[in-house]
Amino acid sequence: MSAVPAALPPRQALSDFLTALRKPRRLLVAISGGSDSTGLLFLLHDLVSTGAFPGIMLLAATVDHQLRPEARAEAESVGRFCAGLSIAHRILSWDGAKPARGVPAAAREARYRLLSEMAKAEGVDVLVTGHTLDDQRETVAMRKARSALPDSIGLAGMSGMTLYERHLWIARPLLGSLRSDIREQLRQADVGWIEDPSNQDGRYERVRVRSSLMAATTEEGADRLDERRSESAQSAAALISAHATGHAGPSVFFSARALREPDDSLRRAFGGLLMVLGGQTYPPARERLDRVMDFLRSGRSGRATIGRCLLVWRPEGLYITREKRDILPLLVPARQSVVWDGRFIIRNRSSKDVTVTANQQGVTEPVASSLPKTIIKHISGILPEIIGSDDTENANKSGEQVRVDCEIVLGGYDRFLPDADRPLADAIAVLLGRPRYLTPPV
Repeated sequence: MSAVPAALPPRQALSDFLTALRKPRRLLVAISGGSDSTGLLFLLHDLVSTGAFPGIMLLAATVDHQLRPEARAEAESVGRFCAGLSIAHRILSWDGAKPARGVPAAAREARYRLLSEMAKAEGVDVLVTGHTLDDQRETVAMRKARSALPDSIGLAGMSGMTLYERHLWIARPLLGSLRSDIREQLRQADVGWIEDPSNQDGRYERVRVRSSLMAATTEEGADRLDERRSESAQSAAALISAHATGHAGPSVFFSARALREPDDSLRRAFGGLLMVLGGQTYPPARERLDRVMDFLRSGRSGRATIGRCLLVWRPEGLYITREKRDILPLLVPARQSVVWDGRFIIRNRSSKDVTVTANQQGVTEPVASSLPKTIIKHISGILPEIIGSDDTENANKSGEQVRVDCEIVLGGYDRFLPDADRPLADAIAVLLGRPRYLTPPV
């Protein structure tokens, strides 16, 4: 086994990050007041202040999750710290009722949503967070505990660069640095930090993992798996580009020649496509993909279902599309957007509510006439159809137009896209008529 790489000094890690950035850039730094994020902002400011990185502007934000009475005062103290550095700072509040269960996950969703909204308002396209090598070890340990496959690419840790909702890059430049080194830098500068009591709360999985994590490190495995993940995405993307054709629905046809490709590339390509075509957030589990591969390798024509998708294997190749079951109607309020069936964003630009449902009108124009008739009929039945309310019908008679836009959603890729997965996500986007994703800012 190769030697475990040494942790990178935090100042060096941030200097490397700033050097690699395409400039100019406005960076939004997420700071909770804990040691990691405080060290992140302090060291970034110190480096930018040297004048060695012109074109970099720092903004800061603290999210008050409103889960602890003292959180607001802590956020205000962070604001005073930022003011001392002449860095603009905002407090973002997670308002409303909190869930009874799954609070960490819900808080994470709210945190990124609030930071994303601020980034849009401030013209920021890079959010910088203070995740460290310690966090990476914990993430890998948690994923390993849930997996029966010790070398699965799904065990790769957090990505150094992740695209959020197709517009905001999340950068984690301290993933190779230790928390203890960050704290030592703060001590030397006589800068304090806030200890969050939830970091000691054993009800949370990450805290339990942190307490039980032994001295043996896991960053070597995380790096190796992340490299494998990127290589796998590239080979799967090449396979899709060579053998797949996209159709409405969205639906995909794979030529029979695709089955000559390596199993790992096929599994990765199928996993990404099934996630998108089924309107899911995650690809199907590996054991389910294995059964599909056995079905395809059998050479027998037939049908199979997996992850809300229908697979039709014919002599000319494989058709993959959404099953017709459980496609539920959904109300789209006036002037609002919703995601329907996990496959389409429906934007209602009208002044009246509409309902989106599966098409009941028969064969529709977007379906290619060259496809087999049974496939055409199936695809037509999974496309969205917009139904107006009585008020909308009356508005139509009075001359008002119902304006509704539909855009394909690419499953989990549109929400959080690690840069290692971007080649595969781009290949699927192009296949289904969507633009490629943003390139990283480094």
